[in-house]
Amino acid sequence: MATGADVLLTSAVTGQGLDTMTAVLNGTIVLLGPSGAGKSTLGNQLLGEERLATGTVREQDGKGRHTTAWRELLPLPGGRVLLDTPGLRAIGLYDARDGLEQTFAEIEHLTQACRFADCTHESEPGCAVLAAVETGEITQRRLDSYQKLLRENAYAASRTDARLRADRGAVKKDITRHLRATYQFRERQR
Repeated sequence: MATGADVLLTSAVTGQGLDTMTAVLNGTIVLLGPSGAGKSTLGNQLLGEERLATGTVREQDGKGRHTTAWRELLPLPGGRVLLDTPGLRAIGLYDARDGLEQTFAEIEHLTQACRFADCTHESEPGCAVLAAVETGEITQRRLDSYQKLLRENAYAASRTDARLRADRGAVKKDITRHLRATYQFRERQR
């Protein structure tokens, strides 16, 4: 769950939560998600008519089918606007450091109490974040999410920063060199 974001349980199929959702939406509403997630089905509920093309769910895997091929801007009752979009294949990070600090504020706060300034929160002694996981103050899953997003953000930054890209390339070369040496050592042992 995203800290500070309201979460509403809604079903376009059963109608559960639609009245609550409709009451809190204003301005331009954008439906985002993977193909077949039900964006157009939900859009039709918001529109009050079957205006957007929808598909059925596949029986073999229970997943929806891709039906929306373009973006469409539609007026909603009450002066709002709906933007229906095709499914997203991937979402990437771009300069998300500030967002990570805000979303994982409790981990960022604990980081200041770590014994080492460059603590990775993996196995270092005196790590305040790992201590918080041990006491149940934060969950291991939350820490894993934080670390994964930090790695993704670092990768995204390295794609646009020549120095970071060179550092990443050097690490890859180093790993390749060590692997090659390991294989050669094994071959000599036979």
